[in-house]
Amino acid sequence: MRNLALFFGSLLILVALIGLVQPIYYLAKGALSQVLLQQAWEETVLSWQETLAGSNQPQLKISEALSSKRYEKDFDTLSLNKQKGSQVKPWPWADTWPVFKMTVLRKSFSDFRQHYPEYLALESWIVLADASGESLAFGPGLVTPNFLPGQQGNSLIAAHRDSHFRNLDTLRINDRIRIEMRDGNVWNFDIDDIRVVDAVSRPDVDTNEYRISLITCYPFDMAVQNPSQRLIVSGKLSIW
Repeated sequence: MRNLALFFGSLLILVALIGLVQPIYYLAKGALSQVLLQQAWEETVLSWQETLAGSNQPQLKISEALSSKRYEKDFDTLSLNKQKGSQVKPWPWADTWPVFKMTVLRKSFSDFRQHYPEYLALESWIVLADASGESLAFGPGLVTPNFLPGQQGNSLIAAHRDSHFRNLDTLRINDRIRIEMRDGNVWNFDIDDIRVVDAVSRPDVDTNEYRISLITCYPFDMAVQNPSQRLIVSGKLSIW
């Protein structure tokens, strides 16, 4: 009987240790993968710059993107998915690749320039080309490949609540989401909508707006398995 009690006691301790170590493992895995993704991203940007140099295409301004369809046409013509060697994989067996860099920023005001907000960077990630379960283990993933940041429509980006988007619930209205594209264009989206919806609900992607939405499971209490809700943080393209 005593041996049996010791066995079950040891088993409970082992389960508890696994419960403590597993979150640390996933956080470490996510952090290491972002280092490798950053290297792949830098190679991707260099490859894209060489492609643009060969095409003689100037960098696009935000005002031009809002007033014309040139960006969409250029991306279709110069899409990295159609360029040889442009899909820089972060490790040899990866089935995904970086598509852009995303940074979330906190809006604040200077003591001396109250009318001119400053934005303080909170976190940055390399976003992957898809949002499969395997890809999301390493970084945020693009859910809508047909709606990219800077294009008309709503670009959706997903990540896990216990890793890359673990602080998503701390973002506020008027905070900013900054996107750095492979061609050098930078798009700023000001957060204007934060909501919790049912898991079956999906934001409208085919819209006349230029919008981006970040999505993760909700609530953030990891004791709730298979949550039936989603937290959506959405922002509209800013011209500033």
